[in-house]
Amino acid sequence: MRLHSRCPEREARKFLETLNIKNSPDYIILLECGYGYLIPPLRECFPRAKIISIHLSAEFLTNLADIEWSPESGGSCTALLESEIGDAAAESIKLIEWRPAISLNPQLFAALLTEIAEFIRRSNANFNTVRHFSERWRRNCERNIRFFAATARKTAGKLELLDKTIVICASGPSLEQKTAELQSLRKAGALLLAVSSSFLALSSRGFFPDFVFASDGGAWARFHFFALLRDSSKKPLVAAPLNAMLPSQLETFPLVLTGDGTEFQTKMLKEAGLPPFTLTQRGTVTASALDFAKNLSRVPPLVFGADFACQGILSHARPYALDALFENSASRLKPVEHCRWERVRALLAGGSLKVFADWWRRQVK
Repeated sequence: MRLHSRCPEREARKFLETLNIKNSPDYIILLECGYGYLIPPLRECFPRAKIISIHLSAEFLTNLADIEWSPESGGSCTALLESEIGDAAAESIKLIEWRPAISLNPQLFAALLTEIAEFIRRSNANFNTVRHFSERWRRNCERNIRFFAATARKTAGKLELLDKTIVICASGPSLEQKTAELQSLRKAGALLLAVSSSFLALSSRGFFPDFVFASDGGAWARFHFFALLRDSSKKPLVAAPLNAMLPSQLETFPLVLTGDGTEFQTKMLKEAGLPPFTLTQRGTVTASALDFAKNLSRVPPLVFGADFACQGILSHARPYALDALFENSASRLKPVEHCRWERVRALLAGGSLKVFADWWRRQVK
């Protein structure tokens, strides 16, 4: 089956001209561009861009691109893109498809196209979050090293790989219906890992987690710890990225500080004498908690409450620590229910729930 004309080099240059790429991308992702005839003219036009070639089959690997991947390479296409690109603005990534290649394997081509598009949306969302919160996160990193480095060093020396099931409890509304299942799993010896926003919902139902994972860098994140700090006799292991907002009272808790793999955070952890426990930034605490659980136990984790969706006017399992904010801002003309609906409407309009839901479905597969 032919993917090119009899003069593939000339055809590649004409095709590149039709693309009319106006900005200068940092990354160029090629989806099955055959034997790489497009790569030389791309390098002439964009010498600084990293070219990543995604193939439908190892038959088309040429070593012309900076990075190449095929299904035979091992690992997923998403994992490769996360390691090579990470978080980047959508305008800095250019995806180029060679449409004649669809006939080789239509289903695989469509699946890879969807996977790459989802990665670009998620990468762009993470990039915008980092850009918006970068200064606050920098201050959090410095503060957390100052308050928690000594505690984290002690905890790091005691961590061992487990052979137990870890149940991750996210804070989606469906968590409210999981009480019976959680009780059965608890009796069977399973460990509970709560994301910080689900701690209050779990503790109000009689569950005290073995681990708490927090990742939010905003000042409001401390609200999620108030219920935990009220009972000083119970101290689960708390894990958080270096840029999270953590109350200073956690210095008496066993604590794990993780890095995101960036040079800045890796250097800070090293200078503080902490191991480089690296978790890729995912944009949602549930995804980061999943990565953390995989590093804690050899047994695949279970996950409850990872809805990435709202139920009516409910965005989180109840009771929710930030409900107090809605109650305080409510008035006769703007009741609590209206405040909750405004939050749900903002979440749906933002599109982040769909981005994370798509990522989650791919992980489950």
